[in-house]
Amino acid sequence: MNKIQGLGFSPYLDGQNPDYGTQIPDDQIKSLISTVAPYTNWVRTYGCDSGLQNIGKFAKSAGLKVAAGAWISRDRNVNDSQINSLISVVNSGNADIAIVGSEALLRNDLDVQSLIGYIEQVKRATNGKIPITTADTYAEYFKYPELIAAVDVLCAHIYPFWEGRSFGSSIQYVKDMYAALLAKASGKTVWIGETGWPSAGQDVNAAHPSPDNAVQYFADFVAWARPAGINYFYFAFMDENWKGKEGGVGPHWGIFNANANGLKPGIQSVFK
Repeated sequence: MNKIQGLGFSPYLDGQNPDYGTQIPDDQIKSLISTVAPYTNWVRTYGCDSGLQNIGKFAKSAGLKVAAGAWISRDRNVNDSQINSLISVVNSGNADIAIVGSEALLRNDLDVQSLIGYIEQVKRATNGKIPITTADTYAEYFKYPELIAAVDVLCAHIYPFWEGRSFGSSIQYVKDMYAALLAKASGKTVWIGETGWPSAGQDVNAAHPSPDNAVQYFADFVAWARPAGINYFYFAFMDENWKGKEGGVGPHWGIFNANANGLKPGIQSVFK
């Protein structure tokens, strides 16, 4: 099995929804980790509550590396809880990178100085054990050089689909934006924190979601990233039906079907 480097890992099965406070049982996490472990070297998580804070220890037990995430929103009390939980995960040895927020700037949930404050808080409390960063679009990193200065590594999302790029131009667009990030990174490591292509849903301008496009984008991306030594987390592990927004594409980003019910047709070829 020729593993990929990393996958965005969210463990919600049908009937579960983080918006409604679903608690994810340890047994479910362990089962899903065992499903994904043969296919990837890393998992990236997106929150540190409701059982998500336990993903790291089970992933590490399965031999995976972990990018542990704290979900940052407009709710400062929840943010404090997320940050404290992330610090605990790091100090327990259950993370290899800590990610403070995912697209918090893109959503305008807080300003860049507040985000940097959270990043610095995690840095102080973890004493340089692992790199600390935030995940956001490449455009937010371009907008805020102070953010590049604050993180230990860059973790940037690059989605030609969301920018309405035609499928044929999509991988070249990722390459171009990655090169631009490297040029602005002051020598720091750059991770593509997310990229992917949905298998169903509505078009975004010239970008068309389909099963064939999703498989081919995954194959083309990995064919570029693997020999070039690109650091990345592909989005995502499995389809999740709670993600019913986003023009109908929300539930359709996984390389696995919903409920981790097998790889989607054609995906297996990427791992040969």
